[in-house]
Amino acid sequence: MIRKATRADVFEIHELVRTMGSGMGAGLRVQTQDLTKKIESRSDLWFVLTVKEKIVGICGLSIAQEGVWGYRIEGSFLKKERFFVGGVQMCSYYILPQFRRTSLGGRLAIWPVTYIEKHSREFSGWAFGEMRGLYREDGRCPFWDAIQWPFKSYEEYTQALCEGHEESIVAELPEQIDIEAMPLEAQQIIGKCHPETIPMIRLSERYGFRWSNLIGYSSGAPFLSKTL
Repeated sequence: MIRKATRADVFEIHELVRTMGSGMGAGLRVQTQDLTKKIESRSDLWFVLTVKEKIVGICGLSIAQEGVWGYRIEGSFLKKERFFVGGVQMCSYYILPQFRRTSLGGRLAIWPVTYIEKHSREFSGWAFGEMRGLYREDGRCPFWDAIQWPFKSYEEYTQALCEGHEESIVAELPEQIDIEAMPLEAQQIIGKCHPETIPMIRLSERYGFRWSNLIGYSSGAPFLSKTL
């Protein structure tokens, strides 16, 4: 069963978030900050997937009033840019591993997309979502390492995001990156996503979502989007 989240779900959602692996932690942990307020907010919609009354998955929609930061691929360069201002972001998707390859996993993955389709008059501009990127077995991301962040670890970066320092983080990012000057391992994952994300991408493409050479700044993963 998929339903809208309520205040009573907050503790269980936080418990679910603690089970996440690499490449999913930073964004979702930030998104679940002040979760009670967000559930009651008019600009956020949270949904939970339950099995036998236990929450096993979550997903959400959020109005990106100020857009999101990332990089646009232009030839052999990456150029820092803010995009999707005022659009609706598909975010906070996570489901326990044992349900990912089931019909329940597919339903939850596509739920935000179908919700937007059914309630299109409530949204304008863009609908978009950042996919999960590729990480090594040790939990580190080659793209993240190549940018030479002012953090000693991914955990420090996550903490900075949770403390509300994204604007200062973005200010530290290079305005332009020469792709050919990056390590080969980092080059190879630009615009690539985690294999477990591919089914969701295929489903989203059926509803008109496409990749337009925009990537996230932490893992180089693609943004899928469509005009509303």
